[in-house]
Amino acid sequence: MKIFAALTIVLLTQMSCASVREAASIKPRSFEENGVLMSEPTPSAWAIGSTWNFVQYAEDGTVALDVTFRVTDRPVRTCNSGDWRALEITKGHVGNGTVPLQHAYNVSGRLLTLDLTGACDLGYLQGALDQEKFDGQTVGGGFFDGDFHPQRVIGHRSR
Repeated sequence: MKIFAALTIVLLTQMSCASVREAASIKPRSFEENGVLMSEPTPSAWAIGSTWNFVQYAEDGTVALDVTFRVTDRPVRTCNSGDWRALEITKGHVGNGTVPLQHAYNVSGRLLTLDLTGACDLGYLQGALDQEKFDGQTVGGGFFDGDFHPQRVIGHRSR
């Protein structure tokens, strides 16, 4: 039994280290890669009224954001050009609640961009939709030591 417990601890430690390495090894997607995603059809799972959960991981692998949104068709303005629509929080929160924030999305093919603050120059989340899943990262904002360090964002459609 002691050997089993020791093996379990070793495996959990390795899995934790792997998630930290994975979160730290994110590289920004190129314009060409985004272009390919934009040319592909938007998955039907991304639909008005659907709910999606997004989890953002910090560089050390800890959860920095865990929030669920309902997709709406209500137009909103952001600092970015394009067709932006409102997201409604159904679970969790963004920020500390002291400042009202606007949550919006823009979808072009399989490329999904989330603006969770409504403020200019704070960055956004961007990634690829694939059926009922999202794989992305932070874009802009979050500069440390003069360098931008993207953070991993994983999402899935909630039932």
